[in-house]
Amino acid sequence: SPAKHKQLRVGDKDFDKKVILPAGGKDTTLFVRATKGKTTPVRLGGDDRVLGASGVPTGALSAVARDWVSSSYAEIARDDIDKILIERGAQKVELDRTAAPAAGSGSGTGSAAPAPRPWRVAIDGAPVALAAGETINNFEIETILSAVSTIVAEPADPKPAGTPTAVVTVTKRDGKTVVFDLVASNLTAWIKQRGLERATSLDKGRLEAVLSSDRSKLVSKPEPKPTPGAGSGIRLPGMSPEPIVPPSWPTTSPECT
Repeated sequence: SPAKHKQLRVGDKDFDKKVILPAGGKDTTLFVRATKGKTTPVRLGGDDRVLGASGVPTGALSAVARDWVSSSYAEIARDDIDKILIERGAQKVELDRTAAPAAGSGSGTGSAAPAPRPWRVAIDGAPVALAAGETINNFEIETILSAVSTIVAEPADPKPAGTPTAVVTVTKRDGKTVVFDLVASNLTAWIKQRGLERATSLDKGRLEAVLSSDRSKLVSKPEPKPTPGAGSGIRLPGMSPEPIVPPSWPTTSPECT
């Protein structure tokens, strides 16, 4: 009855959620009560019966349009990425971790956890040779990996605003590639995945590691060795560089006259 429908929040006018499903040239309407219980009251429009349905995520039945759209423009599993090639004009920076992990680089405890795959860096086709004490800056590479693996969806004009500032090619483990064209301005970066009709636009800072990648960013220099006997090397402003010697005071007090 209408009174029962109103009580259960599945009435024609008194409802929590109203879902309209267009199909076959007609609309099917469902009235759903928002509940946290195991059973959710549901009524088909035009039907007097109220059914108890289980597994209905009423919280996901949003009336806001953006909640039905993916927040990611492109998403690639980080562990599925083997190579990243960044081309900026004539310069090429390639990050590659297809080499097998070094022997004994696993956990050593008999666990099945895979050993981390080391990153190799090449610039303009030549592998980067590390000088004594230099190491690959894995933090900077992980920043680039994060930037290209998940790109947020902020709809933009699919037509490029100019010549690509950079072209990024991501090679996955199965050998398939995903190519992005980037056009950077002062504050934003326009991005379009080749093969898609749509594009996105992000704050330029999110892609700064990609746009500025070079040897100085991808290779860490050794820490300078402290000078022997230099101590902490910290001196406050106005502090004398020489040790302060207290003045000599007389051992006896002058006589009073």
